[in-house]
Amino acid sequence: MVDKYVTNDPNETVVQRDGVSSMLVVLTTLALIGSLVFIEKAKQKHYDTGFFGKTSGPPNVEVLADQALKEMSERPN
Repeated sequence: MVDKYVTNDPNETVVQRDGVSSMLVVLTTLALIGSLVFIEKAKQKHYDTGFFGKTSGPPNVEVLADQALKEMSERPN
């Protein structure tokens, strides 16, 4: 019977890497980036703003308030 060489020296040990942990990190990163893009698009659609402030034009709330005032002034008393 052949004796096995056993060592506790970390420089001599061989670690087999598992691809599952790397794949999990990559998929989690992609999911987070995708969710940030999704949130950015939703904020732009509903609030006309983004992560870094106003994108273009007045926010939808101001536009709706202006429309409501315009409708109120056009109604007959």
